[in-house]
Amino acid sequence: MDTVDKIDRIITDEEQNYCLSCNHLSYDYGEIEPDNPKFIESEGLPDGQAQVVCPNCMSIAYVIASDEEINKYD
Repeated sequence: MDTVDKIDRIITDEEQNYCLSCNHLSYDYGEIEPDNPKFIESEGLPDGQAQVVCPNCMSIAYVIASDEEINKYD
């Protein structure tokens, strides 16, 4: 695998994140740089900014977890 295909994995202790695709709950998140072939063009993302994705399944449907999601999946 070419290094450009890899995602950066960021570990934080600020807020838990939740994946709407695979139900992954974590403080971690992935970032895909714009020069990565896995980068998905999306509206509202400033030019040159990395895309936040689920580190488990690479879905862009990765959001800050609600209290309900934390209680259900933690």
